Amino acid sequence: DQRFYQFVNNLSLTRGRHQIKFGGDLFITDPPEGKSALPFIPGGLAVFGPLNFTALTGIPNLPSFTALEAFDSNLRSPTQLAFLTAAAALLPNLAPGLPANLPLAQLSLPTAYTQGFGDPNVVIKSKFFAVFAQDDFKVRRNLLIKAGVRYDLNRSRFVPKNNGNVAPRLAFSYSPTKFTNLRLHASYGLFFAVPVTGVAVGVNLLTTGRVKVPVIPFPFSIIPFSLPGRKFPDSVTLPPGVSLVPQLSQTTTYEPNLRSSYTQQVNFGVNYFLKNKYAFSVDYDFVRGIRLFSTRNINPVIRPTNSLTDSLINGRVNTSQGDIQQFESAFDSYFHALTISVNKRFDQRFSVLASYTFSKLIDNVLDFGTLSREVVDPLNIRQERGLGVIDTRSRFVVSGILDLGYKKNVVLNGLQLSSIVTLTSGKPYNLLAGVDLNRNFDNPPGDRPLQNGASIGRNAGITPGFANIDMRLTKIFNIKENFKLEGYVEAFNLFNRVNIDPSAIARVFMPDAQGNFNLPAKDGGRFIVPPERFRGAFAPRQIQFGFRFSF
Repeated sequence: DQRFYQFVNNLSLTRGRHQIKFGGDLFITDPPEGKSALPFIPGGLAVFGPLNFTALTGIPNLPSFTALEAFDSNLRSPTQLAFLTAAAALLPNLAPGLPANLPLAQLSLPTAYTQGFGDPNVVIKSKFFAVFAQDDFKVRRNLLIKAGVRYDLNRSRFVPKNNGNVAPRLAFSYSPTKFTNLRLHASYGLFFAVPVTGVAVGVNLLTTGRVKVPVIPFPFSIIPFSLPGRKFPDSVTLPPGVSLVPQLSQTTTYEPNLRSSYTQQVNFGVNYFLKNKYAFSVDYDFVRGIRLFSTRNINPVIRPTNSLTDSLINGRVNTSQGDIQQFESAFDSYFHALTISVNKRFDQRFSVLASYTFSKLIDNVLDFGTLSREVVDPLNIRQERGLGVIDTRSRFVVSGILDLGYKKNVVLNGLQLSSIVTLTSGKPYNLLAGVDLNRNFDNPPGDRPLQNGASIGRNAGITPGFANIDMRLTKIFNIKENFKLEGYVEAFNLFNRVNIDPSAIARVFMPDAQGNFNLPAKDGGRFIVPPERFRGAFAPRQIQFGFRFSF
């Protein structure tokens, strides 16, 4: 439940060759007390991933389980069932406190279990203030310079304060006197982001202890998932027999010196106009992301032993706490793009707009969430530098309109055909080992497969490209001077091409019994995703029709 208040005032003044603009914006969020809540996993959450008992215990030649085999006992082989029957008596020695002789062969084996308990009510009040000033100065008839500056001040409850968000902007547009059809333009600017206030809710609830979220690792995770309802009973307090061991729990915090994320953006382009019908343009764009906002675990296990419990309690950076997901402004990105485009105005019954973009994105971060924890070593973020997950090296788009109308033919009169063709190269995907190779006890493991004894790079895979044609046929009926009926048929993905969804890829490549990884074939140094790893596709062909009546 939120209340928003916004006050905006902008003013423009024209003084000779100057057009001056300035203004301010105050935005306030004031949620009422007791009407905002963020329950933390109230129904419990069990996570299933591959289980490699050799990696877990350090004992060689033990069997491994896929995530499905860990979840469903009916999928397990006789060898796996026999091992679990024997392990029921041995696991309590490796994990003191685990009940002896659990029927492991018949139980689901989650890699982790977590459930929230406590009072989830919290209020986040925020104030965002901004002022700006800009001068558009026409130096000459063929030269325009824009110069401005913006200042942002953001205050949110529980979010560390930061000032000094001064963002200068500068741009120009120039047309040479002897080449009036040619235009040059360039720009530079800083752009600040506002705080993500939703994160403050979780940080406050967990750091104050109003909400407790014990994270129960394997094999202790088996116990709550074997209870009725696959969870502990819902409660505002911890259930009987469950203690919040700090080293076996998770908390969140802010980096003390948190700063606003911002980008430096540069653009340079050339436009050429031919006979007032064609426009040719070449543009280069550069975006540098600085102090990008994300999260990492700053308290992983760095001194693993053969005992799971001992590793989690005594092997961490800070042995008095468990996982600490710290939200930081400590990440960065680089984006380059070159775009060539041609635009033909509607003339002689048709128009065309075509563009090709060649780009590259490099970063070491993902927006905070599940994927942001797919790191080999959260204490060495430099190791995560690689292609961004949305990197699209090549993109070609052409769209056009063709007027088929012919007044002397009743069928063709008022008929128009339009289409959009989109072709893009494949996007990266991140290969995972599925096991905790470095034994820092991240869950689920963010380790990547090994090649020549070293971890492969982040997002080192490549997914199939995307190709799509949409088409629309329109027929206009002029009934009277003020009445018009328009009928249309639209086809999306006209040729019903299977376009693989790059986010729906089975990305885990587990090692074999000898610890070797069978990785996919490469193309240009990047691992091609095998077809058997496809798990989803974009929409198939869809056709729709409709009518529009104008009067």
